[in-house]
Amino acid sequence: MNSGLGGAEGFGINAFSTAPDRIGGLDDGRTERDITDAFGPSGINDFGTNDTSIFINTNGLITFAGPETAFSPSTIDSNGSPSVAPFWSDVDISQGGEIYWDVDVGLGAVAITWSEVVSYHGTGLNSFQLALS
Repeated sequence: MNSGLGGAEGFGINAFSTAPDRIGGLDDGRTERDITDAFGPSGINDFGTNDTSIFINTNGLITFAGPETAFSPSTIDSNGSPSVAPFWSDVDISQGGEIYWDVDVGLGAVAITWSEVVSYHGTGLNSFQLALS
């Protein structure tokens, strides 16, 4: 996983648990993040649509048109919003772990890291990361 992105864990200075505009809890929550600093005023091209923000969802995916907070993953094409799912599961960070993000203006990239997160109905820790460039 990429580290050296700042913050206490090295995955970015922004943390989901302390995001002031977070909607929902640490289980099934989301936050919308502006990505124009990394990709310019038009944002990122998502299969012909320019998106200027992304939704970081606790359950292991990012979405472009709106949040996805369902706790039970379904088929990727049925959630109603274009998305990228590095590890779509029922993640509950109130039981452990954190979600970090970093917007790198110089590299034109955004990194989102789910670090040592816990599954709602499971045991063990999962860490995974998504980098958009």
